Amino acid sequence: MRNFPEIYLVSDKLETVSEEAIINAESELAVRFPRGYREYMTELGTGMFCEYVYVYPPRRILEDASIYQATFQENYDLWSESHSLIRREDIGKLIVFAHTVDMGKIAFHKDNPETIFVLPYNHEVIYQAGTDLHDTLAWLYSFGVTDEETFQWFDSSINQRYLKMAGETTESLSDELREFVKDLHLTTIFKDFDNRKWMFIRELNGYMILDERPRAKKAQISVTHDKDQLTLINRIVNFFEQKDFKITSHGEKKK
Repeated sequence: MRNFPEIYLVSDKLETVSEEAIINAESELAVRFPRGYREYMTELGTGMFCEYVYVYPPRRILEDASIYQATFQENYDLWSESHSLIRREDIGKLIVFAHTVDMGKIAFHKDNPETIFVLPYNHEVIYQAGTDLHDTLAWLYSFGVTDEETFQWFDSSINQRYLKMAGETTESLSDELREFVKDLHLTTIFKDFDNRKWMFIRELNGYMILDERPRAKKAQISVTHDKDQLTLINRIVNFFEQKDFKITSHGEKKK
């Protein structure tokens, strides 16, 4: 990724957006999108940033613009602690172009796209997050993902399924899983987030998450994978079934 070299691609299958679609949306709204938005859409496209932020394609911004502008104006008094940050006459000029998984909205000012705000769900405070999309994603990453790591990833969810299994944990489960992955000679990045073990596996076009609850002696494994990687998935399932894990849910991963 020329403009986002720091972002790891979970899958090489992307749904990017054309420059023409972006230009047409800017023209229809009579705005200029924040710096970095054009590059994000043309290089990465639609998908989840760090399983936390979804940046809208132009068509979604167009569809939602008038709805959010009216809603923000009606609910201005709810953000009583942020009246010094944004005036009543300005909040109706915000254009929402992304959201977080906890329903926060990310918006830029129609007349000043270098002013980007985060409006958390059910919260009295509005935050000014940055002057472009790069800054805003970095701010959101530290706010909603972790303030200890710098690893960032993007998942388009194209052609993906998910699988969840549950069972009893042991002191050696995490180490055994790591060795199992290494023995398969898979291209893997190992990370820890919020006491969960993440394994980003290139051959899966996906990742595994081991979530252990030592006190309860319980563990859950979540696997996001490309639909076509059935042989590899069967080996992973077999590894856990040998440890008496049971499948609790599976299906198509929603985009």
